[in-house]
Amino acid sequence: MPWDCAGGFVDAGTVMACTGHECDEDDEGVRHWLLDARTLEVRGSVAYPSHPGEGPARPLGDGTWLTYDEEGGVLHRWSAAEG
Repeated sequence: MPWDCAGGFVDAGTVMACTGHECDEDDEGVRHWLLDARTLEVRGSVAYPSHPGEGPARPLGDGTWLTYDEEGGVLHRWSAAEG
């Protein structure tokens, strides 16, 4: 899977990376992935409850990240569910 250049630190131990936005090679569209910051092991992809995470995610470093819904003109702030 080709990684896009968008991404960053969600928090000190977690990196968020994206696929499918710039490379346009992901059959499932844009996907956001959480990775271990030390090993870069993929922890899993993000499953958004209310809308697809279209476009790049903007991690804020405090445990949250932003996505923008162009169609609705809404900025969403997310955090990973515990457990």
